[in-house]
Amino acid sequence: MIAPLRRRHRWMTAILAVVVLGLYVAALAGRPAAPRTSELPAARVEPAGEVVAEYDDLFRHPITTRVRSSAAGWQLELTPSQPLAKPEVLVYWTSEGETGGPGLPADAFLLGALAGARPRTMTLPAAAQGRPGQLLLYSLGHQEIVDSGTLPAHGDAAIESTLAAPIDESAVEVTGEEEAR
Repeated sequence: MIAPLRRRHRWMTAILAVVVLGLYVAALAGRPAAPRTSELPAARVEPAGEVVAEYDDLFRHPITTRVRSSAAGWQLELTPSQPLAKPEVLVYWTSEGETGGPGLPADAFLLGALAGARPRTMTLPAAAQGRPGQLLLYSLGHQEIVDSGTLPAHGDAAIESTLAAPIDESAVEVTGEEEAR
């Protein structure tokens, strides 16, 4: 009785191998092509503008933080001196002071991802202009806040850009009192 069972098992294994191979080839042929792009995604932000402030001790981790001001708005540049040992670290800005637990506050604004040791530039939200806030490093893999630091208030971008622009003296009117001096 064992010899007929072995023959049947041999045939079933051969048929199953052909069927599985056929299904594998059909699945490869039926998948959609990978999208191709000729330009960088919009999420990549290049640092622009002058450095307004630089902080080396904002976080417990060795991360240099630079705040840049340009006509387009405020940018935050984070440069870790070594890669963080946490999975999928995301950077959030929030206006709340202390966070009440391991989760993110309700008003947390995602700035971008922080991976590796190369500089990352992120655009600060409009709500961060002129207000102090917390920068949160959140590990998506562990679902916890890894580190946080208080970012001091920096001036309004509209005011800063007008101060940085050169003044056209021909457009300035001189009043009678100033002319008499």
